[in-house]
Parts: sequence; C-alpha cells; structure tokens
Amino acid sequence: MKKVIFLIVLIVFIVAIIIFAFNENSKSTLVVNSNQSIDFKESNEILISEGTKDIAYDFIKSISVKKQYFDTYDVYLTKEGKSTQSKFLTSIQTSKGALIYFKQFSSEDKILSEIKIGRAKQFYECINICLSREFIKTKMCSCGAYFMDY
Repeated sequence: MKKVIFLIVLIVFIVAIIIFAFNENSKSTLVVNSNQSIDFKESNEILISEGTKDIAYDFIKSISVKKQYFDTYDVYLTKEGKSTQSKFLTSIQTSKGALIYFKQFSSEDKILSEIKIGRAKQFYECINICLSREFIKTKMCSCGAYFMDY
C-alpha cells in the first residue's frame, strides 16, 4: 500500500512540474513580457528656461527635435535647470511643414543661420511676437501659414 501511495504522489508531482513548465502564465514568462520595450507618448509641451536670451530660437530648437508633429504646442516657462512645468505662457499653432523644414538641420548653428532669412525668419519673428509680453495674454497664437506648402 505504501508503494502505491508513493507512486501516486510521484505521478502527481511529475504532472504538476510538467503543467507548470508549459503554462504560459508562469513567472518566467511574465518576466520576459515585462522586459519588452515601452513606447512613450511624446508631448506637445515646450519647456523654455526662465533665463533664456532668445525664447523664439529656443522654441524652434525644441520643435525641431520632436519626433511627432503637433498642430499646437503648449509653451511653459520653467525655472533654470528644472524640467517640470512652471508657468503656462501660450499655445502656438504651427504647420507640419515647419517641423519638416527645421528637422533637416542637424546643428543649432545651422538653425540659427536659417532664421535670419526668408520664411524661416518670418516664422521666427511670428514666434517672437507670440511669446512677447503683450501677446501672451491671448493664450493662443498662430504661426502656421509660413510653411503650409513645405
């Protein structure tokens, strides 16, 4: 009788190990699933440091590194060295062409030279107006017309 009970316990133990090994919800499978890549959603927020010398240039640099286009960007003024939202300034509407245009320049120096001529200069001046003290009170500004056909 002892041999039969031992044999039944051994068979149950082996079956339990096999079931656990082939179960898709085992801990080893959960670890693999939790290590999969995580996609972060990009935000339409632009953070500008409080002590910046050229706020429009910083805005253009910020949109040029975005991977995704947004028709409106929310601009926040942050304290120097902090990356948290501080004070909402305004929302600026742009066109997808502006993002495509400024993305083609790999260096900040190239962007700086481009905003001195042509439609890039007009876009830069529009952003400057949108971020001026007088215009910030309106809470919405549009600079989307300069690169509509780009």
